[in-house]
Amino acid sequence: MDTLWCTCTLYNMVQTMEKANNSTYPATIIDLINQMQEGRYTHLQIFLSRNQSNLGLGFGQKYLVVNPDGFGLYELNSVDYNAGFLQMLFTNPDTVDTAEINLDVNDEHPAYTFICWKDIRSMVYDEIANCCAGEDLLELDNE
Repeated sequence: MDTLWCTCTLYNMVQTMEKANNSTYPATIIDLINQMQEGRYTHLQIFLSRNQSNLGLGFGQKYLVVNPDGFGLYELNSVDYNAGFLQMLFTNPDTVDTAEINLDVNDEHPAYTFICWKDIRSMVYDEIANCCAGEDLLELDNE
């Protein structure tokens, strides 16, 4: 039974390594954005987009960055692309500490989640405006 388990484990490891080695990625960031417009890499659209006139790389925008170890508000300073990896440099606006995050463009479920800070602010302001319209205020009963 141990021999069968070792054989299966080795087979799965080889298959995993072959999948990793055979995964393709765009040659340039322009190719990446073109493929995004065709429907691939949609998980990266928070950072990359294209207008008629230029590439939108989100520089200067703030993001709530969440990972299994914690979260923080960071400003995106630069984006580079090399061999299937987005290399992003962020700065914490309060401490001016920098953080570099590398994302595999083929990983649809990375360890990091990025939420545009403007979107969070808009949701909060919309909720405040809708909640405080007078008729929606709830009265608490004395219990």
